[in-house]
Amino acid sequence: MSEIQAAKRAWDIYINARDIQDIDIRHFPFLEKIGMKASELWPLKVHTDGRLILPVLNSDFHIINLLLLDTEENPRRIPSGQVEGGFFFFGSLENITLNKVYFCQKLSVALHMLSSTGQPVFLTFHVNNLEAVVNVVLSEEWFKPHQLVLVATEDDLDAIRKISKRRALSCFIHELSEAKEASNE
Repeated sequence: MSEIQAAKRAWDIYINARDIQDIDIRHFPFLEKIGMKASELWPLKVHTDGRLILPVLNSDFHIINLLLLDTEENPRRIPSGQVEGGFFFFGSLENITLNKVYFCQKLSVALHMLSSTGQPVFLTFHVNNLEAVVNVVLSEEWFKPHQLVLVATEDDLDAIRKISKRRALSCFIHELSEAKEASNE
């Protein structure tokens, strides 16, 4: 299957999935711990098999793949679909009040940062995709210069420091301990 076919399949799955408002949020414990309501999680959807669907977007905000999360936040994606440089976005660039834009790797962390800061959050899905997403975002006309905040759990901290040094990014690395992450998810 080509990347184009995978993107079409992703779109078909996404468009035919149930709205997240139609499910009991307790089905996903990591979402319930954050304290968010299903109505706050649009445009996330739920697959017919019960997994949470996160669209993977490109810089034009077109769906290029899907990330399917089970009840424990374990991810799967459509094979052969593009992932590098793909992201999901929460919040609005028009509502930036602290001049900060957050980048993180896990949905639960992204939602925690969104609910605690109210600032835009780019979900990169994996630390190895962080640099590609930062490159995509920095190259876009719609992105005004803001402070980049790279949110790191203990497992990803060294990799994120290397990326920020290699790219000479003017950014702040927000360390989020696994214990804090678990209590705040």
